[in-house]
Amino acid sequence: MTASPLADFYARLDACNTATPGQRTALEADLWTRFGAEKTVLILDMAGFTTKVQKHGLLFFLRKIRYMQAVVAPLLAEWRGELVKFEADNAYAAFDRPLDAARCALRIHETFHYLADGLPDVDDVVVSIGLARGRILMIPGHDFFGDAVNIASRLGEDIAGHRETYASAELFPDFSTDPSLKIEPVQILGLQAGKLSRG
Repeated sequence: MTASPLADFYARLDACNTATPGQRTALEADLWTRFGAEKTVLILDMAGFTTKVQKHGLLFFLRKIRYMQAVVAPLLAEWRGELVKFEADNAYAAFDRPLDAARCALRIHETFHYLADGLPDVDDVVVSIGLARGRILMIPGHDFFGDAVNIASRLGEDIAGHRETYASAELFPDFSTDPSLKIEPVQILGLQAGKLSRG
């Protein structure tokens, strides 16, 4: 019976932990060969989790999280993004093409804005998004790891405000090829990044 990708990943990590230094180099190279990928990472964070739970109760916000997931999942698929996981009030996804990630991020904001006139009990969903690109370790449907994941998380959760998308600087050349996109470079907390919007 073939091991699942997650079990395979952990087995390889375990093997690295018990290997000699000489063996570990080859094992780590094999792990990167098996799970390494160049991706653009999208990390989405819902705004106001703590304050809204305190004000409206846990079930109200859990329903909003499920509403967010129902809206975001098909948009990721539409723009050829791979949903890695939903966790708490976050969405984690990876894209092969940076422009797909950028267009998807803006579409997510626009969709939630459009839906704000629909079901007032749950529809007022506000998110922030971070984008970054790099070589990552990715276990499809389970998790991903790497600098791009850390940077996208920092941009989406700590830097981007409500209804904003911030992208890391290495994505600027890709975005400059699309006149419908606008990027405003900024340096925040030691990160070269930019605020993404429609051109």
